[in-house]
Amino acid sequence: MKPAKLLCLSVFIFAFSKLLLAQAAPSLENGFKNYGSYDGSHLDTVNVMNGNLMLHIPVLPAFAQRGAFAPQYSLYVM
Repeated sequence: MKPAKLLCLSVFIFAFSKLLLAQAAPSLENGFKNYGSYDGSHLDTVNVMNGNLMLHIPVLPAFAQRGAFAPQYSLYVM
């Protein structure tokens, strides 16, 4: 093979090698995923797929208001 062709081939391989990444392992995912399976209560949520625990603790208790919208501040620990 000619050196120029070899150089072009190696540049092509190294340029597109970043696109050839595999999927991330489920044990490394953090946070809420739209497609995830969760089980929990008012204070915590457990990701069923990888066992990650996420706490969401309300800072102030939610009081009933006149409308359906009730903003609530929470602390999140993931």
